Amino acid sequence: KLAAGAVDANGIKSGGVGTGDLQVTVDEEGAVLTLDGVLVKGKSPYFFEHLETGAHKLVARTKNRYGEAEVYLDRDDLQKITMALTHGVGTLKFLTEPMGASVLLDGTKIGETPLKQPNVLASWHQVRYQKDGFLDVTESVQVAMEQTTTSRVKLEPGGALVVHANGTIWPILAKGKDSLSPTQADLDGPISLRPGRWHLRTKTEGGWKGIDTTFQISVGHTTSLDLQLTSYYGSVKVSGNAKASVMLDGRHIGNSPIEYTQLEPGSHQLVLRQNGDSIWGRGFDVASGQKVSFYTGKDPLTCLLKVNSKNQGRVYLDEDEVGSLQLKKSGWMSDTWTWDSDSLPAGSHRIKMIADGYHPWDTLVQLVPWSTTTLEAQLERDRTTPNRIYTINRLSNPEPTIPDQPGSGRQAIHILSGIGTIVAGVFWVVWDTEMNNAEKAGNEPRKSKAAGAALLSGGLSLVFLIGFAASGDF
Repeated sequence: KLAAGAVDANGIKSGGVGTGDLQVTVDEEGAVLTLDGVLVKGKSPYFFEHLETGAHKLVARTKNRYGEAEVYLDRDDLQKITMALTHGVGTLKFLTEPMGASVLLDGTKIGETPLKQPNVLASWHQVRYQKDGFLDVTESVQVAMEQTTTSRVKLEPGGALVVHANGTIWPILAKGKDSLSPTQADLDGPISLRPGRWHLRTKTEGGWKGIDTTFQISVGHTTSLDLQLTSYYGSVKVSGNAKASVMLDGRHIGNSPIEYTQLEPGSHQLVLRQNGDSIWGRGFDVASGQKVSFYTGKDPLTCLLKVNSKNQGRVYLDEDEVGSLQLKKSGWMSDTWTWDSDSLPAGSHRIKMIADGYHPWDTLVQLVPWSTTTLEAQLERDRTTPNRIYTINRLSNPEPTIPDQPGSGRQAIHILSGIGTIVAGVFWVVWDTEMNNAEKAGNEPRKSKAAGAALLSGGLSLVFLIGFAASGDF
């Protein structure tokens, strides 16, 4: 027992007659404790002997947390208390350049700058500044207990983006080294961005196809994007032949009528079966977001054949003439001719094409059910034909026949025309250069002479070029 007025190990004076004891535990390590305004030495738990009876005030604190308690000691009393600390408070001051920016403290708008907010918990807080025509600024601020903390920022000019979409998206925005991924909450309002051209691409869910686009942001303006999402999947709808079993790529998907909406883009095979037999089928392609429909009531099993060629000719199917190729596309250098069949039975077929002046072309083709087979007919000229028709206007006007016997002078004409084209072209370049030099020197007679020679050389070059082209097929 300490004598009255003695100092204990904690630095507290004892009371003497009429005293009690006190034990204090603080729930946070490192807290500083004061008893009746006197700093207490040591660490929790604290034990005080022979304190004077009556009221005593305890205060414990850390940098951001605070707690206080008041106890009353009776004579020969022993009290035990535990102090739980809570966050202290401070004042937060908000300043921007320019002023008038909205202030959001931990996501809640509390006013506009300049602003002073008291009773802010002593801790870290997120502060966001927003002002039309300027970039949003977000920063973290630590508020000190019982002190005034100032958050000061300078706003940069910028624009804004508003995004509307017919589905849920997760956009990724990029501009050079700048990149951000707005949250769904950000998409509810304008997104502030630096001026310039931005790139947007989206991540989606639920079968939506992603979007990839660019947009321009200008200072003080709001750009609006209306994103129309399309399904990544295609769909196929089958009607007719009620209750027939529908097989898609060999897998049963149900009975007709039916619409299948989770169809991967690409090529697919559709077959209808009844009583174990195939009664209808078709191969088809589908793209993302595309809807394909088939009515199968009167559509039999079919195979189709298409023949394309650079020449006009007659088509034979299994030795029977079935038609002629029709002009599909007329070009400067060549034409494209085509022939389309009616429905054909599946299996092996021999296709032949005959054109005047060319060797016959034929091939064996295997037609697959419910699909279209396309052939490219490559015909070779018949060199044994003594007289062939060569036309400048391939559609109507034949020119006189040109003998094309082996060893004729046509090849020599072609070679000489090529050499003449090159030589005349060289002379044209020389005289054209001479004309330009004379013009710079102001020599009109020399210029006129060079111009005439250049014109003559150019004309000869054109004549030789026509001869070279006309004699090219030897």
